Amino acid sequence: MIVIALATAPAASNAAEDKAAGLFVNLTTMQTSMAGHALAFADSALKRGHPAVIFLNHDAALIAAEGVPQTSFQGKSLTDRLNDLIAAGAKAIVCRMCMEGHGMTEPNLVKGAVSSNPELVHGYLFDPAYKVMTW
Repeated sequence: MIVIALATAPAASNAAEDKAAGLFVNLTTMQTSMAGHALAFADSALKRGHPAVIFLNHDAALIAAEGVPQTSFQGKSLTDRLNDLIAAGAKAIVCRMCMEGHGMTEPNLVKGAVSSNPELVHGYLFDPAYKVMTW
């Protein structure tokens, strides 16, 4: 019985957690549950001492726009969650082409969010210190 319990128990990582490692969240959707989970994951990383970058592209660009109606995830709008993350030190980068596709301009962005450029995004995406998660 003990052998079966040990064999089916979730494995814990033996690797030490590198606090310098960052999280790059690639968020493509405004779908409340998926986007909410992505933002919660970034929040968790920040609380564990990791830098976090949220790259909002495709429909997720609208999360960074002022005044876009949204449903709530666990009692807060996605934009409010993004604002909280920025205030806690996360970086929010919004795809410039996606902004244009949605008729957004930089003045439409929430405070602290920036529009993308290849150097900025690639700087994080190809940095070996960052892990990438996509929703």
